[in-house]
Amino acid sequence: MRENRENHIENRKYIKELVLLKTPEKCQEELIEASIYINQLNDFIDDKIKLSENKVYQLLKYLYENHSLHLKYQLDKDKWLRRARKYEERDTRVPKYCFTQTDELSVIPDDKKDIVSIGRLNKEKQPIYYGCFSDKYFNNYNVVFSEINTIDLDYVNCLDSITTGYLYVIHIGTFDLFMRGQALHHWIDSYNLRIFKLFKKCCETNGKRHLLESHQLCSAFFADILSRKNHKNLYKVTSTLADIIFENEHVDAIMYESVEVKGAPVIAIRPKALAQKVKHEKVASRRVEANLGYGIYYTVPINEGTVDGDLLSWDGIENES
Repeated sequence: MRENRENHIENRKYIKELVLLKTPEKCQEELIEASIYINQLNDFIDDKIKLSENKVYQLLKYLYENHSLHLKYQLDKDKWLRRARKYEERDTRVPKYCFTQTDELSVIPDDKKDIVSIGRLNKEKQPIYYGCFSDKYFNNYNVVFSEINTIDLDYVNCLDSITTGYLYVIHIGTFDLFMRGQALHHWIDSYNLRIFKLFKKCCETNGKRHLLESHQLCSAFFADILSRKNHKNLYKVTSTLADIIFENEHVDAIMYESVEVKGAPVIAIRPKALAQKVKHEKVASRRVEANLGYGIYYTVPINEGTVDGDLLSWDGIENES
């Protein structure tokens, strides 16, 4: 808790210094630059223009460093996470429709990273853990099933894990919600709201409206690209943004809104933090009877079990050594 309070004090100091750093004229100039860079990145995503990998990095780096508050917050211990994977294996070994190794459901291990393809927040050969929250608001399977595009009669294995240490998390898109007067999602740290109010007040008091607007614009853009369906060059941009965020070694994870289920939180955790601060506990195998759309599924249970180190122990099934 002491570390968290110190982080809050440091953030308040950072906000006040940020507002005083630039003149109103410089803030206006940088707002125009930010708008131009965002338009260029959107055109690149839609394949309207060509940008090199290095140019994409430079544009995103500028936006993130100069027009994002990038506030870290602590995700508490004892938070349940859920991850899912379709069972599409050809072999018919016992247990039926059940993976047997923990790494088949968790993050892909480093010695198998060559099979990792580019994703929303990872480059090729760059494993990362993607999961959803399993709490009183999202305590069913709908979100994870939606995230992996489950269809009727799919068999899906789910891994439930619990945080054992504080994860230092970056939220994407929350400042834009605040600026538009929308209620922040329940899963967003209430301290963020106080910092946002402080930043807005400092900008207004010091005549830095354009500084405020450039941060809102960038927040909206980041939230937008993380909520879009994969399209053309999208993942080249979003995975580069994740690389930039994770350049800060003190950031463990990125939280953003589910692409498939509006308002539901999803999280991407770097493997090192996952190994140190998350414990895998339970597994379940389910069959999808019907996908009704909009993140609503009818499913039936096939099997349940627990995690035993590197192995998955299913009820009534003995693991082969």
